[in-house]
Amino acid sequence: MSSRLPVLGNENKYGENLDKCIVDMGIKTGSGVLVGGLFSLLLKRRAWPITLGAGIGIGMSLTTCQNRFQNSPGTKSPENPPSEEATPTIPDPTNVPDTPIDFNQSDA
Repeated sequence: MSSRLPVLGNENKYGENLDKCIVDMGIKTGSGVLVGGLFSLLLKRRAWPITLGAGIGIGMSLTTCQNRFQNSPGTKSPENPPSEEATPTIPDPTNVPDTPIDFNQSDA
């Protein structure tokens, strides 16, 4: 007999997204500190390149996490579906006027 774990649905997806965000933040912040450290060696051992690199890494990871949580399934509310105004419309390429346009006309 095999024991099965209960399926948690959205709670499990939320936890997975949170884990991915934490790992992503560690990687991007560490990369920013590393690149900032290399630039710090070039700029007479100043501390601001390291701080700037860490800040850029944290900002990038927060943006990625925000997009990950907004686009994950189960987070869209069924009460507020996207409006038709928000979706862009593509003009029909077959709807072309039959008369040619004369660009050489003078308006005088």
